[in-house]
Amino acid sequence: MHTNMSKYDLFKWRLYLWSYPIIIAALCSNVLQWQNYSNLMKSIIIFLIIWNTVAWFLLFKRKYFKTVEIISLCIISITYLFVYERVLSQLNVSAYLSMELLFWTPLIFIYIFIVLKGKKGFIYALTLWIITLCVHMFYSLDLPNEVNYSYIQFHFSSIMYITFLLFSQVIFRSFIESEVIEKYAFKDFLTGINNRRMMYSYLKSEIKNKKELTVIFFDIDHFKKINDQHGHFIGDEILKEVTNVVLTRLTKNETFGRWGGEEFIIVSKGTGLENTITLAEEIRKTIKDHSFTNKLQVTCSFGVKQFQYNDTLNSFLSEADKALYLAKENGRNKVEVTK
Repeated sequence: MHTNMSKYDLFKWRLYLWSYPIIIAALCSNVLQWQNYSNLMKSIIIFLIIWNTVAWFLLFKRKYFKTVEIISLCIISITYLFVYERVLSQLNVSAYLSMELLFWTPLIFIYIFIVLKGKKGFIYALTLWIITLCVHMFYSLDLPNEVNYSYIQFHFSSIMYITFLLFSQVIFRSFIESEVIEKYAFKDFLTGINNRRMMYSYLKSEIKNKKELTVIFFDIDHFKKINDQHGHFIGDEILKEVTNVVLTRLTKNETFGRWGGEEFIIVSKGTGLENTITLAEEIRKTIKDHSFTNKLQVTCSFGVKQFQYNDTLNSFLSEADKALYLAKENGRNKVEVTK
């Protein structure tokens, strides 16, 4: 079931597994006031207990998720309207029903917005609210003023619940979308590490704050050949494996990102040139000794550059890039340094 469900549906499924037993227990608690209910209400309560038990069992067995949701929504709506009408038409015998209605109304609207997202939930909840308003208007002339006043407040609070739930969904959706946009704006989609934009912004900020920086540029040797001979899928797997291998060697002093294609960058803060060279050598050896997909032999070439007081960001990166290409010219699978 999990493979066929969205993350939102999976969240709802887990929520229902916990909430249905509570609802069943609440329905069973009506036995404490059993003598105050009519035979019809007793039958409805028994039906609700049976249905919610069946619904929970189906959900537990991971069957008919959407069907259970819709049927439950219809049953809840019909029951809600029926109880509401009973409260207004038989005030002299419905004190307990009135209390239950007040207790459960907010949760009914919440459930509507969980099942029907956005405008659909709003339209459905608003329709339910309009029906209750019309029922109240129908009985209003026969009700005492204090009761009418109470139900006017009830209608205002209900429309506030609906409005709040609608805008909460809009705000939450906007927040999630902005989080996703920000994630993909600064994260590499394939490897999950920082992308070029993020690394450039980070370097710019650290240089502005006059931090001691050393940068490692490295790329995968003969990566085009890997793509040509084994396909881009294998090439992507190699990129991800290289990323994971490098991450095992890094500490909190290093910031890692994909610069583009098969090229990566590591920014080391406050560790000094010699320690950064040692780190580059360790990473080079670890990659060389790693068992990659399809038993491919993968190596990387490294260029190291320490930031100097007279460097600009562009000159700093340019010198690191020169060191990388020097490593390639000298036979690849090497670490070279520019002072």
